[in-house]
Parts: sequence; C-alpha cells; structure tokens
Amino acid sequence: GSDDAGRPMRADVSGSNLRSVLLTGGTGYDPSRDGERRRVTVRGSEVSDATRQINAKITGRGDEPVEELLESE
Repeated sequence: GSDDAGRPMRADVSGSNLRSVLLTGGTGYDPSRDGERRRVTVRGSEVSDATRQINAKITGRGDEPVEELLESE
C-alpha cells in the first residue's frame, strides 16, 4: 500500500508513522548498481488515516461474492 503522498508501506517498519530508512533494495527503492544504498522515507505497515491505497490479493472464495464485499456503503 501507500499513503497520500505516494510513499510505500514497508512490512519491516512497525507502526503507521513515517521513517527515514537506509535501503539496499526492495519496496520503495530499486538500486541501479550492486551495493548502492539510499535513504528513503517510507511509512510503517499499520493501516491508518494517512493510508490511501491497500494492495490485496484474493486467495480463496467465501460465501459472499467479491463484488458485494467491495461495494462502498
């Protein structure tokens, strides 16, 4: 997922606050050379009011249709 500014949520950052972390790759940074690192601002993995997008995957079927679950109230 990501927040309102487009910052990615990382599973290894706890809470929902912003953190400046040094990354060697993975979510939020794709290095162009081996060994390259960069300090990137990311958001924690906890969903909060600042979260604007949640990436999800449907892994199994339940009793209710998916369309019914995704309807906004």
